[in-house]
Parts: sequence; structure tokens; C-alpha cells
Amino acid sequence: MGSCRKFQIKPKNGKPTDFWLEHGSLQVKHPGCQSTHLHQVPKTNKVVSTRINLTFRPHTGGRREG
Repeated sequence: MGSCRKFQIKPKNGKPTDFWLEHGSLQVKHPGCQSTHLHQVPKTNKVVSTRINLTFRPHTGGRREG
């Protein structure tokens, strides 16, 4: 099982909001979020157990083989 980690998201001109992502959590950002918000899993001084992060992005503008 993965460890619980803090995730921060903030508007580029605003205050951050913290979320605690637990094992099995799914965090979805809507289209356009990357251009209006910043996000991070902040560094910590304490040792944290293993965490796996998967990122899925749409593939656009590519050439189709066949």
C-alpha cells in the first residue's frame, strides 16, 4: 500500500488548497487547469514510505500508423 501524501493546488494568483491523498486516491484535473493553477506534492523532512504516481494525458495531434 502507498502512503498518504499532501497534495497542493493553487490558482496562479491565489492561496493554495491542501488535499490528503490516501492509498488508491484518484485526483482529476479538468482541461485548462494546467494553465491556471500550480500543483505539487511538497517535500517533507520526515521519511515517507513508497508512493506510486501515474499520470494519464490525452494524445493529440499525432500521426496514426496503418
